[in-house]
Amino acid sequence: MKSLQLLFGLLIMAAVAYLFLRLFSRLFGVDVLAVMSWQIKKKQFLWIGGWALLFLLGFFPLLTLLEKPFTAVTMNMTHEGAMLGYAMDDEQAMLYDPAQREYRAYRIYPPPRAASSFDEAFETVAFYRPFLTDSLQNIELQGYFVSVMMLIIAGIMFGILPVLTYKMVQEYPREPGVPILSLQIVLDNCKAWTGFSLPAILTAAALFVVMMIILSGYLVNRIKAGYDEKFATTRQEFRSELMARVAPGKVLKGSVINRMRDVQTYSEGQSHTRGLRNASRDTKVIKYSVYTIEFGKLLSFEPVYLRLTLTGDAQSNRNIKRLDELFVSDESPESGGVLSRLEPRDARDPRELDFVVNDDYSVSLVPEER
Repeated sequence: MKSLQLLFGLLIMAAVAYLFLRLFSRLFGVDVLAVMSWQIKKKQFLWIGGWALLFLLGFFPLLTLLEKPFTAVTMNMTHEGAMLGYAMDDEQAMLYDPAQREYRAYRIYPPPRAASSFDEAFETVAFYRPFLTDSLQNIELQGYFVSVMMLIIAGIMFGILPVLTYKMVQEYPREPGVPILSLQIVLDNCKAWTGFSLPAILTAAALFVVMMIILSGYLVNRIKAGYDEKFATTRQEFRSELMARVAPGKVLKGSVINRMRDVQTYSEGQSHTRGLRNASRDTKVIKYSVYTIEFGKLLSFEPVYLRLTLTGDAQSNRNIKRLDELFVSDESPESGGVLSRLEPRDARDPRELDFVVNDDYSVSLVPEER
């Protein structure tokens, strides 16, 4: 199935790339494929490489946006819901099924992690089954925020793509008497070909995509609100019992059941003064360890799961060093190599530890007595 999906995706990518090249050929009045062949013969691969890179970076966001009408129909037909539990790994989540009154494993992407505080436990998780897939997809990927980010990325990439093609075509040698490519020629070619002005076509395309984002976001909110209402009684029962047993400052027993690593990289500006003032960028890397904690005695029948996120590593953070002792060491042969350090891992030591409830109903590890 995955091989078929990959082949199908590659065929669509090639077809879309060809359509873009034919579109630019119409607008610029030159066969862009011939222009690219000329660039290759002259061993000027910078233009070709830039075109291919921009297309690849913009293709997947564009495909996601254009398939939204079909996705909306699929989502409306196949949606399901459960209540927040915890992420078992990068592909599976343990979610609470109110109908069965038990936790069940779901193969879902991306798997939602455990709540960060007790007052966020048992939130609604809605998902659907995309076409030709055997796994579920978190409905949050179709929400407004992700869709707008996709629109921005695709807009930037495919906004630069015609400019790059335009510059590439301008370098292409023309026959005597053929005018040099200009913006007016592009506008005239578009009007002659379609009968509409280029700004009008771009505006219509943008409005279509924006409308799809709005409709998809509305559908996501409506589906999620439906499950919120459906699970309201169960959630209220759990929350009432849970909040009666936790309070800021209270110490609870909990077991760490798994760990995930996160790495965030960003650039920070720096200024150096040595006669002249020069600005440079300093790359910062922040490491996170995300632990899932199971509290098994807070509800009458079901455990409650929270996540504890710690910044740093075992050398800089004593709590990370303490909790990592519950897992197979990253340096041990069992760990599976360097890359496996970032992979989700189950704890090998099930012993209970003391956690204190914070003012915001998150938890912190109680320090060891010295």
